[in-house]
Amino acid sequence: MKKFIVNIIQGFSMALADSVPGVSGGTIAFILGFYDKFINSLNALISKNGDKKDAIKFLIKLGIGWLIGMASASLILSNLFDTHIYQISSLFIGFIIFAIPLIVKQEKENLKGKYKWLIFTVIGITIVSVITYLNRIYSEMEQVLI
Repeated sequence: MKKFIVNIIQGFSMALADSVPGVSGGTIAFILGFYDKFINSLNALISKNGDKKDAIKFLIKLGIGWLIGMASASLILSNLFDTHIYQISSLFIGFIIFAIPLIVKQEKENLKGKYKWLIFTVIGITIVSVITYLNRIYSEMEQVLI
């Protein structure tokens, strides 16, 4: 029963993160430590070699929590998101930033000697920055034209 409740809370947490624009439930799954089990369960469903029964049980429990979380976010928390979206977004951005050192620590051995691939991180940051900047300029131009 305890595991059932924990899985529902995990799914609930993922849904809350998914309900905030630009935030991923996968990040929350990683921070809470069940990302690997989540991915492995999905893999077990589509592969020939996997314990489909355990995977389905886990994903159903996670899904119940996710549905409750998404319904809560949509019905109850929508006002909170409308009035405090920057605070909530900042909270989840903090989760994402906090997850980066966790990922690096977990993948330390795999990252050794592959520092040249960080260029893709820089490219990604640059693309998002340029899109954000252009979006702001476009919004300002739109306001002037109206």
